[in-house]
Amino acid sequence: MGDSSALTISGAGMFEPESQSAASGQLRKRLSTEEAVREVPARSQTEWHGPNGGAEPDQPLRVCFISANLFGLLWPLSGLPFGGAEVQIHTLASELARNPLFEVSALTGNRVLSKRERIGDITVVLEANFGTRQQGATQSVEPQVASPGFAKACRRGLDRSPAVIAEAVRGLVRSAYSCRRALAPLYLGPLRRAREFVRHVRRLREWLEMLRSADADIYVTRCAAPEHWYVWFACRLLRKGFVYMVAHDNDVTGKYAKDWGRHGKRFERCLRSADAVICQHGEQVALMRARYGREAHLIRSSCPVPLGTRRHANRTTILWVARVDAWKQPEMFVDLARCMPEESFVMVAPDSQVDPDNLSRLRRAAAELTNLRLLPTIPFEETMALFEQAKLFVNTSQFEGFPNTFLQAAACATPIVSWTVNPENVLEKHKIGYCANGDWARFERYVRQLCSDQALRARLGENGRRYVQAHHSPSASADRFAQICRAIYNEPRRQGRLPASASRAQEGAPHPMRNR
Repeated sequence: MGDSSALTISGAGMFEPESQSAASGQLRKRLSTEEAVREVPARSQTEWHGPNGGAEPDQPLRVCFISANLFGLLWPLSGLPFGGAEVQIHTLASELARNPLFEVSALTGNRVLSKRERIGDITVVLEANFGTRQQGATQSVEPQVASPGFAKACRRGLDRSPAVIAEAVRGLVRSAYSCRRALAPLYLGPLRRAREFVRHVRRLREWLEMLRSADADIYVTRCAAPEHWYVWFACRLLRKGFVYMVAHDNDVTGKYAKDWGRHGKRFERCLRSADAVICQHGEQVALMRARYGREAHLIRSSCPVPLGTRRHANRTTILWVARVDAWKQPEMFVDLARCMPEESFVMVAPDSQVDPDNLSRLRRAAAELTNLRLLPTIPFEETMALFEQAKLFVNTSQFEGFPNTFLQAAACATPIVSWTVNPENVLEKHKIGYCANGDWARFERYVRQLCSDQALRARLGENGRRYVQAHHSPSASADRFAQICRAIYNEPRRQGRLPASASRAQEGAPHPMRNR
């Protein structure tokens, strides 16, 4: 929720740590987070601006955000899942679309619809070959009666045949299987590779068609996924800009690449050769430089909700909000509720696509506790009320990027207690909450302390509101993103490439958005 030319990778990483801890260790030896953040803006100004100093394009620059799960956020009634990556994409796209120098679109889908629709200032391009399939949205198909299997019919025929004939046929079949096993190493490998090649070509062709349909100058993806390689490759073939936005620390520590094999290696190719990589915090910027040998841009996550106003005197709950993926450790929140029967706990827990059995297990556990209310799903716009009702917000994830829920909690003046996630030590540095660093005794102590001390909750909550206001403004993020996009737009001109909007003007073709 980026790379070099189509066939060649230039500039290998400066080192290749085998794990997240190794990467962090090497990183500490090489440079500090503050050094990375200080140097990036100065370098980016010279690296990304063309010879004309980043002048405005003659026509509005067309930017397309690509997200498989954005459909669920745009159409809540679909029931399709979405997460923080989709919220950030929508927030940035909506803010960027207010700039008259940009025309913004979003490419998503539910594997059924194929159309264009206008939502606010954003053109939404729905593609039937993309997205998460919506339950019940498939077209009706006449039921078919399954015919008996060929193997079963053959066995039945042999049972009715004379014994001599049946035994001869079975002997031939056994010999054929023996030959197949002996010859399999000679032909199965090339056959698999040929099938995989055909599958890649077919999928690349689909992406070329989808990008042509969106008809943008720059395409933006977020959150590591196998399809990013196809998007990057299609952008290179079409001579369009490609931007990747880091959504998780695992995107840049090498963990995703290691866990996903060949898909992971292709993803790393995209990171090395994207026209721009955008990180959420300084530690990710430093990791990009250390592991992949390239600069990245720092644009902090945008706060997706307005600042809240509710006072702490009327707050009654302890809140947890996340998908029930295993690495988010939702069972820890259930254990916390079990340890504190005097408090009221609320758990917003949408289903997980990667761990589909977790929600049913949580439901059974929650049914045993009278102080825990489990909400499997809730519209995003209704979550703000839950944050304003909460004494504190709890995060139990093993690792993340910069959680949207941190921003939602801080905007609503709700203190945060985190199990391990604490990017750039933000909780203690800005005094908006506490991190237990994986220690259960400390974790429970922080929760109890905040529940019993209303003055402390109010003080940390107000710090959170000020922090969000100062560092996570959507308009500031959109302005910085606009600068990067204009620089990418200018770069192809130096390489003889002509962006889509300029080529349309030369050909005298009408701009597709002029008649809206």
